[in-house]
Amino acid sequence: TMMVVSIDPNTHTASMLGIPRDLWVPIPLPNNGVLHDRINTANVYGVLRNLPGGGPQLAKDTVSYNLGVKIHYFVMLDFQGFRNIIDTLGGIDVRVDKAVIDYEYPTDDYGYMTVNIPAGDQHLDGEHALQYARSRHADSHFGRMKRQQQVILSAREKALRLDMLPKLPSLR
Repeated sequence: TMMVVSIDPNTHTASMLGIPRDLWVPIPLPNNGVLHDRINTANVYGVLRNLPGGGPQLAKDTVSYNLGVKIHYFVMLDFQGFRNIIDTLGGIDVRVDKAVIDYEYPTDDYGYMTVNIPAGDQHLDGEHALQYARSRHADSHFGRMKRQQQVILSAREKALRLDMLPKLPSLR
């Protein structure tokens, strides 16, 4: 998943833009070279080609090149890190507008399982929040990006609660 988050400290506002992972783009390489591939492959190319700054730098450069915005910082998170953050928060609450049913949800051991998250108000632990945010077969890329943004906003809301402040240092 790739997202661009813009934070304006003067107005205390933020915006989020989800980038479809299969978006076909030019990937700018050092020495004016260009690859054409899916945007989510920029990180892999940066690592495999041992480019300066590695995959994160090439991913930042690719997003900047294609969207015309400078990317100052990045956060890279794996699935276990995501689960840990949500579980450390004590789970998150989301309103599921339409049931998420995915008969081909990928498992950690390269198999598949069925995910069924019913419509309505749901309290999700780390594993279920990951399933909700990651499911690709329940609707479209845009539905998936909307769910991902919903999860991030819910986690942000929970983290900012006064009772969560003592737990924030453990979110690594």
